[in-house]
Amino acid sequence: MTLLYTPFPLPDESAASLLLRASFNNGYRSLSSFLHAYGFQVHTKSLNSMLADQTKFGAIIQKLGIHPSSLNIIPATYGPTKLSQRLWKGKPISYDFFCTDGTKLCPQCVSESGILKKDWLLKHLTCCTYHKVKLISQCSYCHHPISANRKRINECYQCHKVFFSLSLEKTSEVEILANIWFSEMLLSNNLFLIKSIKGFITALQYTINTFESMVIDHSIVTLSYLFFNNRLELESIIFRIIYVNKSLGHPHILLIHFFSSVNHDVQKFVFDFFKKYSFDNLKFEEISKDFILTKRTTAILLGTNRSKLDNDYFLFLKNEEGFSAKKLNSFLLGNLSPPTHHEIQNTDYLTLKEASLFLGIYYELTIKLFSTDTLIKKEIFYKKNRPYLGVNRLALIKFNKEFITVNRIAKDLKVLTQYLTEKLGCIGIKPVHGPFIDDVKIDVFRRKDIQHLTKNLIISIDNHDRKFGHKTYMYKRNKEELKNTALKLKISISEVKKLIKYKILTSYKRSLLQSFYISEESINYVDNILNSGDYINLSAVYSLLNCPTNWLKKYWIDTKFLEVIDLRIGRYVQRDALTNIKILKEQYFTGVEASKYLGMPHQHITNLQSQGLIQAFYFGTENKVRLFLKKDIYSIKNQQGFERFD
Repeated sequence: MTLLYTPFPLPDESAASLLLRASFNNGYRSLSSFLHAYGFQVHTKSLNSMLADQTKFGAIIQKLGIHPSSLNIIPATYGPTKLSQRLWKGKPISYDFFCTDGTKLCPQCVSESGILKKDWLLKHLTCCTYHKVKLISQCSYCHHPISANRKRINECYQCHKVFFSLSLEKTSEVEILANIWFSEMLLSNNLFLIKSIKGFITALQYTINTFESMVIDHSIVTLSYLFFNNRLELESIIFRIIYVNKSLGHPHILLIHFFSSVNHDVQKFVFDFFKKYSFDNLKFEEISKDFILTKRTTAILLGTNRSKLDNDYFLFLKNEEGFSAKKLNSFLLGNLSPPTHHEIQNTDYLTLKEASLFLGIYYELTIKLFSTDTLIKKEIFYKKNRPYLGVNRLALIKFNKEFITVNRIAKDLKVLTQYLTEKLGCIGIKPVHGPFIDDVKIDVFRRKDIQHLTKNLIISIDNHDRKFGHKTYMYKRNKEELKNTALKLKISISEVKKLIKYKILTSYKRSLLQSFYISEESINYVDNILNSGDYINLSAVYSLLNCPTNWLKKYWIDTKFLEVIDLRIGRYVQRDALTNIKILKEQYFTGVEASKYLGMPHQHITNLQSQGLIQAFYFGTENKVRLFLKKDIYSIKNQQGFERFD
């Protein structure tokens, strides 16, 4: 089919404008019916995508016979993904700065030029700087949202009336300046400035999305302009916003996304704002809709270190999913207090740091000494509603009277800690706790056993065990165990270590003086998967089934046809299960395979099913895979004569 009227792109015209001119002048009632007539499957989301993607738009203009230069209407993608930056007048800018084509316009501009301008693709532009009126995004008669799918550029799809601006929708001078400034800044070479603009806009947009009923009388672009050009005026507006929306929560919660912004200037602005302005005389209310806060955001609002949020003290601010904005808001308002029923008199307990001073050893050694509860049970106690981990004072005094660590003995006698336990063993003094006795990580002696010791006596002991060669012997035994396991499994030693790390191979040792062993049962389990021939590596399955990674997961793994065993050195599936799938594929096509055979977009196969032209068969347990008989696909190919979609 050839167009009766073939449009040529006009200066500053958008893609939606070009296609709407083609649609109307060729006698179609809407853009979607026009594209559908030429073989393009169109719905709202796909239409928006066609007007924003150069590849899809290129396919349209090629089929319609429109000049190839029209492709440059759409901002090119500047990166590997659909969400990458877009080239805007030669400058890469964020994808977030754009809106859907054809969804807002200046009626006076449309009346004069007959086109939709490319500049209206910028999401945050709110007014026409030439006519000094606000851009409209809905029909002024019926209030139907404007979209690209309509009959004419200047006509509402719903009521078919010509768009016009309400006389009351006049634009302030500052908003006009803000729109001009925003358009100019996007073309700036100052990347730091553009990044800061995005940071402020992102914080503001998140705030609006979080508090849907929040009243803000100024546009995002106006507030952004004031942030960079008139901070005093912006502070005054923010103050009024907080006052008007005091029923939505505490001011810190209302500006939570400014506090948590990764942009330093935005975060500094909100901190300086609350230093300058006080809201003590205002009454704020609880928030109605809860949402979860990150640890970083919670720490910023509480003015504490993020690592301290793991303490039990802050549990009262959490729900099942994490830190609750609703609870934090109540806490900031003074309506929620931390629990005090666990608070214990701080004179009854000592922190581990205080305990280290009491015992006369380093803090790190104290942590090791009480890493388990064998000697003294550690408890959480509170000082001024702050949690601390410590030990009972009386229990520590009793322990210190009866016992002493090897490190304190060395310190008192001014000798080296190294081999001190072995030297004492030579004269019959044995530790009562220690790494070779129980789970205490430091050797502990009875004080009555070491009362007679002197420095000279310790120095004179020379026949003690120095354990020379012991570590070397253990290393050789460990290496030999790894080597034997690797040979049996026919893999490298590094892969054996990886299997041990992720506890697929079970290793154990009976004492600290013994090399480790690998469980024979776990070795046999891994050997059966790797070497029995009953399993096949998942990387080989893609080619055997001729199925891409994403579809293999959806069709065969999620539906439990294939059960994947992850050994961390490879992922494996049973060969028998693969054989069953091959038998199934001899009679059936998957949706992707059927679409490819018919030469049509993948989603079109669903349309054929819903129209009763083809029957689907479902297999699987919980999630089911949809398959089509090959003979049905062959038949419909011959009957309908489908052509490949480009």
